[in-house]
Amino acid sequence: MERSCPGLDALAKEGQQPRDGKNGKLHELVDAVTNGYTIKAGSCPSSLRIIRCGNPVKREINLHDLALHNATEHDLSLFHRNAKDGEKYAPTKPSLTLTEELCTINGKDNSHIFEDFVNIGRN
Repeated sequence: MERSCPGLDALAKEGQQPRDGKNGKLHELVDAVTNGYTIKAGSCPSSLRIIRCGNPVKREINLHDLALHNATEHDLSLFHRNAKDGEKYAPTKPSLTLTEELCTINGKDNSHIFEDFVNIGRN
């Protein structure tokens, strides 16, 4: 299953969350993100956005719901096209064109810094 976030795809491939992404528990997803990337839940603004996408009554989430536009998904993704006007969800399939553009960028000394990635969205 493709998700709106390559970071969550990586966690699924490492077995830190269910691969099908369905009916997951909110706390399990937040735990996977915080443990997989060694960050504190309170310091991760995405934790609150993840919870917002789920079903607070059942405390469950389907990972496709993370593609909800302007929740965790946002415009200017490095790998996904923006949500079209009026679309509730953004595309979850990575854009080959955007991915190829990202791979052709050469930063200083053939390494990449944050500003290199920021400039992709400006060009």
